[in-house]
Amino acid sequence: MPVTDARGDGQRLRVDPHADGRRFGNLADGIRQPVTQVHAARCRPIASKQPAGAHARHGTQVPLDALGLWGEPDGWSFEGKHVRIRDAQFYPKPVAVPGRPTLPNGASRPRILVGGGGTPRSMRIAARYADEFNLSSSSPDVARTKYGQLAAACEEAGRDPSTITRSTMSGVLIGRNRDELRARQEQLLRDFGNVDAGEDWFHERRDRWVFGTPDEARAQIERYAEAGAERIMLQDFLPRDLDMIDLMAEALF
Repeated sequence: MPVTDARGDGQRLRVDPHADGRRFGNLADGIRQPVTQVHAARCRPIASKQPAGAHARHGTQVPLDALGLWGEPDGWSFEGKHVRIRDAQFYPKPVAVPGRPTLPNGASRPRILVGGGGTPRSMRIAARYADEFNLSSSSPDVARTKYGQLAAACEEAGRDPSTITRSTMSGVLIGRNRDELRARQEQLLRDFGNVDAGEDWFHERRDRWVFGTPDEARAQIERYAEAGAERIMLQDFLPRDLDMIDLMAEALF
């Protein structure tokens, strides 16, 4: 359950239960799902992942397929190296939402998010196609370096780096005090089946998670902002702990 500052201005917390990281066996399913979710729940999905190895096989054809299926008329065909589409009948079509990007034919489309660990290839694809680049599980120091590399990729592609949103996805675990935080640490290790890992498990993640008391968590978010992140997605591994979601809303946004 990713939790995101959806507007990027720190004024609203949005929980996106429909945001999906499942891996799709069918490429069209991965392109259809973001549209279906918006029709059903008016929820903007965070990301849709392709099957393991699909990025290597499909490359830049994934955004090309999406743009075609979302915006071209019935009967559209595409002949690519790895993907062929013939006489497409693709429904539902994207919903017209204020502020959304538009296609050359004037149709509205979902925002395209490219993300991951920030490989050079992913940044080249993002610079060409993405509305947003999401850096996953990286410390603020790493984020600063990666966003610099993203800016260079945009410039090389002839794109203004300011036209792509920079975001980060970070694990989150917070408590009002040390006792509450410790209880959540123990619960998380139980849920992960890793009860013997202890404090060392969290120590490895603290520089790339929003972790600790509210003051500590706010300081980490500020470090991400100083590194260039415009939006942060908090990856909640205790989704049944509604009190922690309340605390995030009260203390972080």
